[in-house]
Amino acid sequence: MGDKGLINVSQFLRQYESESTKKNYKTGLKTFFGVIYPKLTGEDLDLLSKRYFKEGRDFRSDVLIFKESLKSKAPTTIGNRLNSIRVFLDENGINFPKRFDGFL
Repeated sequence: MGDKGLINVSQFLRQYESESTKKNYKTGLKTFFGVIYPKLTGEDLDLLSKRYFKEGRDFRSDVLIFKESLKSKAPTTIGNRLNSIRVFLDENGINFPKRFDGFL
């Protein structure tokens, strides 16, 4: 997947006016990339998102790994974190089939 049409984290967050939404989405994305790239914690989220899409990863598998990492969190937190990833991936043209919705 090339860079054309990809939305990095900063661009994604700028779409929202609510500071609460921005904060929740940023936290979710930061947590997600921390699970995917544990040795790169603290790296720029825009660089991590660019790297993530360039690697041709198995998005479904990554989301399931992320979901598993959240199992000790409160249900609302889990829902918020998964939603942030779902929306971010959707904005970047990564859509999951309806049958996968139950997992998210």
